[in-house]
Amino acid sequence: MKKKITAFLVLIVFGLSTRAQDEKIAIVHARLEIQAGSCSYRLAFDTIKLTDKGVESKINAEIKKEKDKYRLEPSKARDYCLDKIDYEQEAQVQWSKNNIISLFLGSSVYAVGSRDTVIRFSTLNFDAKTGDHISLHDLFAPNMSGKVDSFLMRKFRTEYDTAMVQNLHYDFYSRQLANADFNFFKKGIEIIFHGENYLRPMLDIYIPFTELEPYLKQESPLLKYCAR
Repeated sequence: MKKKITAFLVLIVFGLSTRAQDEKIAIVHARLEIQAGSCSYRLAFDTIKLTDKGVESKINAEIKKEKDKYRLEPSKARDYCLDKIDYEQEAQVQWSKNNIISLFLGSSVYAVGSRDTVIRFSTLNFDAKTGDHISLHDLFAPNMSGKVDSFLMRKFRTEYDTAMVQNLHYDFYSRQLANADFNFFKKGIEIIFHGENYLRPMLDIYIPFTELEPYLKQESPLLKYCAR
């Protein structure tokens, strides 16, 4: 089988803070695309460059471990090509400032002629100074957990309780808040919910930082956003 293979690696430095206490973060972007007959495989993944090489290694090891969950095995690749499948995999940085590194990871599978795309995903959020994971509830005061969940589900219902989106089982989504997938962005966070089936693989809500401020703990990394 004749294959067309293209690959390129680009280093882009961004998110360099002017504050001395903020870690300088650089991102290495890698892209790989393979066309083989009637199928294609596309991979986009990022790795981190930091001044502290120990923290850099710690974060990149976690990114690789999570990214490999979505890797397409060669045996499956052969089957996918027979079925004219397009496979995409990504591990990409969404935000890298204020000592926070936020990534979206996942894969999507599309069969030629099918109406639907099968999507799997997860997120990773790190403290750039320590390499420690940041969970959603790490941002908030411990006594605010119930109030935060109630607030987020009200936002979810406001977004999706419409005639266009019907038959949602809200308990299914509220249970995900205990270990929520989310990403940081410039002025807020996006919480991403796993859907109930392949017809609705993911739903998300966007929350401005200013709306989260009443729930934050004193040392929350979001305080510097809210102060601006």
